[in-house]
Amino acid sequence: MTKPERIRKAKKICKLYETNEFTIESCCQKRKVPYDTFYLWINKYKEIKKLYKKTQNIKRKGNNTKLIRLARTALEKKLSFMEYEEVTTISRSADGITQIAETKIISKIVIPTATDIALALNNLDEDFSQNEDLSSEKLEATDFEYEIIENDKDKS
Repeated sequence: MTKPERIRKAKKICKLYETNEFTIESCCQKRKVPYDTFYLWINKYKEIKKLYKKTQNIKRKGNNTKLIRLARTALEKKLSFMEYEEVTTISRSADGITQIAETKIISKIVIPTATDIALALNNLDEDFSQNEDLSSEKLEATDFEYEIIENDKDKS
């Protein structure tokens, strides 16, 4: 196989790998290039090495973006006092027959912690994150109420 053919194959492998749906090993397998051979090409040809590094960076940024989106969604749910139901089923066995004896449904609310609130304010509210007076304070949770408590320091 010529160098241009190897580069074309490597591009196809990297393009497939970039989709985040496959491992590099499975991409090589799908393009009928042994995994070890692909790594030999990376070490031998700077064009393929550069292409592979670029693909890894794209994948890394894509993964980070996905994680940030998931974290924001989770934080938004907590800050909105998300409600959910917890279902517990109690069963009893008699004479070899298992029957549902009782089903309990408990409504629950996820209450944001002081850390959740501080994180949201620091990242979403410019006034909070840039205000020197507020930056020296911390949020502390007390019986589901949130208070701003000053740090212990001399104010003279």
